Formats: sequence, C-alpha cells, structure tokens
Amino acid sequence: MISSKELALSCIEITKISDNTDDVISSFIAFLGEYNLFFQLPSILRYLEYHRLQESQLKTLQIESPFEISEILLENIKVLMHAPKNVKVCHIQQEGLIGGFRAQYQGFVTDASILHNLQVLKKQLIKQQ
Repeated sequence: MISSKELALSCIEITKISDNTDDVISSFIAFLGEYNLFFQLPSILRYLEYHRLQESQLKTLQIESPFEISEILLENIKVLMHAPKNVKVCHIQQEGLIGGFRAQYQGFVTDASILHNLQVLKKQLIKQQ
C-alpha cells in the first residue's frame, strides 16, 4: 500500500507541473476516494504542512546574532548568502553568541561567530602539534 508521505509528495510534485491547482486537488481527492484512502488524509495533511514549513524556511534568510543588526550589515549578509534584496528575514537575538553572527539561507550556513572562529583556531593549533 502507498504511504501517506508518498501520496503527499506526489500531490506536491503534480501541483508543481500543473497550471490549475484546483483541478489537481479535485483529482487527488477523487483518487483517494476511488482507492479507499481517505483514512490517510490526516497524515497526508501533516506531511503537506511539514513540507510547506520546510519550503518557507528555505526561502527565509535566518540570522542569529547577540545584537540588533543594522541595515548596512543586513545588506552585506544578503550579498554573502546570495539572497535577493527582497528576501524575508528572520532575525533571532541570541544572547549566548559572544560576537559575530550565524546566517542560513536555502540550506547554506555561514557561521561568522567568535565562538566558531575560536573552535576553528583550536582545531588548527591541535593539528599542527
């Protein structure tokens, strides 16, 4: 039997290539009815919601820093992360970061925090011994 996850992913893929989302959803519901798969609908909806959240996070520039970020620094981080100027930004103030910032966009992470730089320096010094 086909799993709820496979059904959800199939629906997502078909929606990407179709011009009419309403027709895709109607056909998908008809398919579930034809094969008596309505019992999987709650799980399918959970997978769809999870996928939507993942997609949303990939399209958001997430920045962690111990301080408020100026517009100039924000623009420089966007350039560094190859993010468009109009990208949605989620800034989280992390008091635990001593300095610098961490940024994540479309699965790429840049850790420019002082703690990370100290850890890299420590590894290099140990390696040289």
